[in-house]
Amino acid sequence: MHLVRLKFPPGEVARAALVLMGLAIGAYLLWRVQEVLLLMLLAILLATSIEPVVNVLR
Repeated sequence: MHLVRLKFPPGEVARAALVLMGLAIGAYLLWRVQEVLLLMLLAILLATSIEPVVNVLR
């Protein structure tokens, strides 16, 4: 059996680690604020849907 050794420069390893940490933090933050984002989306949809009625009543 022949083993293959891969050599990565330290800068490339550090960059990959930072990218993975950034993605993990971003996913965690999105998970934490998902309820707020859903409520904002529903509020925008509701406001858009009742706008014609509000304009008629003016």
